[in-house]
Amino acid sequence: TTSRFWAERSIRRLNALRRRHGPFFGILGYSQGAAFVPVYLSRVPTGTFGVAIAFCGYLTTTHRGLLQVVQQRSPFGDIPAVMWMGRQDYVITNSLSMGMSRKFTRPMVIRKGGAGHIVPYGNDPTIRRIANFVLRTFEAAMSNRYLMEA
Repeated sequence: TTSRFWAERSIRRLNALRRRHGPFFGILGYSQGAAFVPVYLSRVPTGTFGVAIAFCGYLTTTHRGLLQVVQQRSPFGDIPAVMWMGRQDYVITNSLSMGMSRKFTRPMVIRKGGAGHIVPYGNDPTIRRIANFVLRTFEAAMSNRYLMEA
């Protein structure tokens, strides 16, 4: 589709969820949900989220209108981002995930050897790397907020 408004219902639902249950520090998606991360970031004010995380993500190239908005708004206020991909993912190839990662300023890119089209689980060491990244990002955001209020 070429409509810039193709995802309006989803965006309205996410906005309602944020109003009702937010604020949220981060936005996270897996596969098609990860593809929606930059779409949603392109439609909300900069600073709505403190971090973006995508597992097996890609750009919505079949929705050219949405992709155009993503390209116009990228890099989304330089939001810190994590892009995780399995080296053995044959559903969303690493080249597709890397294409999405280039829409962010300096994403932490994790390529997990032996992993496919999954979200890491169990004792996977990449979970700790992502958690530490989010924690450092949160602490920096809180420190900056404190300094601005002082």
